[in-house]
Amino acid sequence: MSPTTLSEDDSALVLLTRIGNAIEQNGYGPSLREMVGGPGLLGRSQVGYHRDRLKGHGLIAFTPGVPRSIQLTKKGRAEWRHLRASQ
Repeated sequence: MSPTTLSEDDSALVLLTRIGNAIEQNGYGPSLREMVGGPGLLGRSQVGYHRDRLKGHGLIAFTPGVPRSIQLTKKGRAEWRHLRASQ
């Protein structure tokens, strides 16, 4: 799979779901620690890699170095809703 392509079984979409769920639940983005672990994502470097892929696809935005600044873009919210509906 190309790093510029997201597929239905992609770990980046697992991360997008976690981010969207955290924002819905808490009203703010998750910390890196909260994104690590659980099914589909294991370590900090893997989360960082997929976070950067999501940003490259225009699904999320964040300010490097600012805790909990991660947000879903309009495109990201639409994809997150689609993922939730298909579960």
